[in-house]
Amino acid sequence: MNPVLVVPRGYCDLRVERLNDSLVDAYVEHGYSFIAVNTVVNCSTLGIGTSNRKKRKLGECNSEKEEEKECIPVPMNTNCNNSKLTVLSRLTVQISNFGQIQKIVNSTNFKLYHIFAVEPLNDNIIQELVTSPYVDIITCNLTIKISPKDYRNAVARRIHFEVLYGPMLMNYNIRQDTITLAHMLYIKGKSKNVIFSSGAVHKFDIRNPHDVMNSTILLGLSQKQSKQAITQACHSVILKCYGRRLGRSAFNMIPMKNNC
Repeated sequence: MNPVLVVPRGYCDLRVERLNDSLVDAYVEHGYSFIAVNTVVNCSTLGIGTSNRKKRKLGECNSEKEEEKECIPVPMNTNCNNSKLTVLSRLTVQISNFGQIQKIVNSTNFKLYHIFAVEPLNDNIIQELVTSPYVDIITCNLTIKISPKDYRNAVARRIHFEVLYGPMLMNYNIRQDTITLAHMLYIKGKSKNVIFSSGAVHKFDIRNPHDVMNSTILLGLSQKQSKQAITQACHSVILKCYGRRLGRSAFNMIPMKNNC
């Protein structure tokens, strides 16, 4: 985790599934300034927030409080030796009920992450998610239905909707689903607060920012929105997560390097 909160700038990819030297070099070569290394947690498989406690084995944990604290793994290593690229940590949780959110944020390791994203497994929790002060990103899929009102509530609270472009480049069916998803976001909220991420695993999954912008235009975004989807919208996500980490304050002072 970077000890200094770097002011967001340039092109961003806020979902990278792993980090190594080849990926770092590829992002720098393509001109990216910020990336976020992702950790995925499925609350259903961990038994977080389930009401049937009889199914839990005795001795699995010393107490429920201890379980809540240890339900989240530590972030992946985000050390980067290249000064041109800033690497953040991101947590993505797949949840089926809103009670799981509170257990997640009470975890000891939750505070170690920069960005908090949620992938809802059903649409019964959308209303709660769009009003949560903890959620930075909602990862979208076709199984989730969102109303225009919920969309407006999310925009008002600076919550962003994420669409992955990486998988659609590899599979025709996923490409069709992504086009449908992007069209749905336009109908519900005029594609406001939409970000595009790669979900890159290998360096070959990374695309030049201009190629990404051209792809988003094909998905129905305007030229202005296509650029914002990998720049200003991502900057807003980063600034929001900085604010959550710093707490309530009028302003935050960061020492600058003295070049004199």
